[in-house]
Amino acid sequence: MIQLVRPTEAMKEQAVEFRQEFFDHGEFVINGSELFDKTENYIEWCRSIDANTKVETVNPNWVITDTLFAVDDDRIVGIIELQMNNGRNIDVKTKIDYYSRLSVCGENDSDTETFYFL
Repeated sequence: MIQLVRPTEAMKEQAVEFRQEFFDHGEFVINGSELFDKTENYIEWCRSIDANTKVETVNPNWVITDTLFAVDDDRIVGIIELQMNNGRNIDVKTKIDYYSRLSVCGENDSDTETFYFL
C-alpha cells in the first residue's frame, strides 16, 4: 500500500537514490518535487520544504506548498507537491518512478498529472 510521507532528514540516502533513478534514465527534471532535482543539499531542501508549509515562513517567490514522498514497501516510489493557491486551489503534481518496479516499461512510464480542486 502506498503511503504519503513527509520527507525527513533520516530519509536522505533513500531520497538521493530515488532521485538518481530519474537521472540514470535521462530525466533531469522531476516535476512536482519543489526543486529536489536541482538541490545539492538534501538537508537544506528538507528545511526549505518545511518552511514552505507555513504562511509565516514560505519563500516569498512561492505559494504555500506541502511536498510528500509516496512510499510503498518502505521504498520511495514517487513525489507529490500540493500547492495551496490563494487558499482555494490545490495543485497536485505526481511523479511516480516505475523503472525498477516494472519489468517492461514504455517511453512514458512516468508522467506528470495535474489535478485542480476548487
